[in-house]
Amino acid sequence: MVTRGGRNELIRSSMRCFASQTTGQRELVIVHDSGDVLQQTLETMAGEIPDADIRIIAEEPGQTLGALRNRSVSLARYPLVCQWDDDDLYHPQRLARQLSRLESTQSDFCFLTDQLHLFLDEKLLFWDDWSVETWPGNCIQGTLLGRRERMPDYPELARGEDTGLLQRIHAEGYDIATLSGEGWLYTYVYHGDNAWDLDHHKAISSWKRLGADALRERLPILEQRLREYSGMPDSVVLLHERGRFEIRL
Repeated sequence: MVTRGGRNELIRSSMRCFASQTTGQRELVIVHDSGDVLQQTLETMAGEIPDADIRIIAEEPGQTLGALRNRSVSLARYPLVCQWDDDDLYHPQRLARQLSRLESTQSDFCFLTDQLHLFLDEKLLFWDDWSVETWPGNCIQGTLLGRRERMPDYPELARGEDTGLLQRIHAEGYDIATLSGEGWLYTYVYHGDNAWDLDHHKAISSWKRLGADALRERLPILEQRLREYSGMPDSVVLLHERGRFEIRL
């Protein structure tokens, strides 16, 4: 996980989502370049979750997001790595389900093809299906779980580095598995201080969101899974072409 100052509540929610995961041995490696104040703040937050293995590493300021991601991978102690964004939310079964898919297919990397997309201030939620895109863009770049020894470097970019990494993985011929139909595992959050602006987020859901009939079929499982989250709002509205569904949590 790479982070910076000014988003404490988002970071706290991301930490709690990590702590709630159902897999066994795991660590959260947090890398930042925002100095001693953030270091102390993050250490305090981590101390509030005593059962979680969380390490916080300060780097020199001014590095790109891609460079900081590469540093976090180099610090990882386990043979598998997972990109864990500081401002998104994760269901407790996220790691376990992706790990099962990776192992059952004997692949090098696994990506999700579905996600929930939360516009936090408005409590608007969409279920985005990336499989409408062509390969390799038909999976969600930021949901990588894979074998550390086979990880190419992230491009040293300020943003879009995860897309560049997926392209490198594909170009080098590694086996890629995808996990589909379980968008509730990962929630991409728009909160107003994202790397990408509101128009970018709106464009994703405008093109990829599920329609009314598909959402209706998924409402029972979606309501159940949302209740299992840490950090989800107390209610969300799912807009569709014929109106809206509301879920109270």
